[in-house]
Amino acid sequence: MQNITSLKQQLDNHKAPPKFIKISTGNSPQPDVKLVFSKKDDSSPYGQEDATSPDTLLQHEHTRATNSISQIVDPLWQDICADLLHLMGPASVLKVWKSKLGELSCQDNGLDITCTTEETAAFVQQYDFVILGSLQRYFPALTQLRVGHL
Repeated sequence: MQNITSLKQQLDNHKAPPKFIKISTGNSPQPDVKLVFSKKDDSSPYGQEDATSPDTLLQHEHTRATNSISQIVDPLWQDICADLLHLMGPASVLKVWKSKLGELSCQDNGLDITCTTEETAAFVQQYDFVILGSLQRYFPALTQLRVGHL
């Protein structure tokens, strides 16, 4: 009777599913399989030490965007890109920072902007209202951006 009780306890202990399985791919002919039942042991070769956290990636993108803004010669475009960084995030700045502001036309209240690629030009056209909003601090009558690409 005592043996049956201990067998039932052992079976009950093994009903919980493992958190994850580690499989070593070493050179040994026998596969090395290890069941891990605790979150504390996460030293898997496929674990998170290889993965970069989203916060680290975002910080890296922000640093790249800030460095890109510092390389812009035109102080007006530099200020507009700084606004874009705050309003839309680093990815938008990294797309447009190499673009150049051109001529301001008082006849049609427009400003030329030349982009380095078609993709950048399409992005600027899609979000021209954000760039226009930033530019209107300096040119309140500005109503349009004329987007071109090299």
